[in-house]
Amino acid sequence: MQNSAVAAYGKTAQETVNPRELEAKLLMKSAAQLQTIQDNWDDLKDTANDALFYNRRLWAVFMDAVSAEDSPLPRPIAQNIMNLGLFVFNQTLKVQTKKEPSLLSSLISINQQIALGLRGVSVEGQTSEASTVASSSTASTPSAQVQSSA
Repeated sequence: MQNSAVAAYGKTAQETVNPRELEAKLLMKSAAQLQTIQDNWDDLKDTANDALFYNRRLWAVFMDAVSAEDSPLPRPIAQNIMNLGLFVFNQTLKVQTKKEPSLLSSLISINQQIALGLRGVSVEGQTSEASTVASSSTASTPSAQVQSSA
């Protein structure tokens, strides 16, 4: 499953020109998978681990990109993304151990909000920090990493 998330990211990266849109699309894809599982928990709870793994892998790529020495992101913004990633990892473990569908809500919301920010959509009248993050960097974005390694 780990490789499929990376492969999907790489495939989409090759098909998409705008890295911000690619990242938003992948975050929304993951959020949609998690939302479907949450909405149909009794029938789909056995597939939760695959969707959680995909989401965790996506966040690992983001964290790797912002922690790179050549990342042009300001340190406070990179640290905020790292903190979000750590929250995603911890929340993923909670979902896996407690098996409560309501615990998926925060993961879904984070992905949706970051995706909106990457698309430059104002969230409740405020510009998302992710929009600022994305506009300040293209060279060290996860999509740029995938494209450069392909």
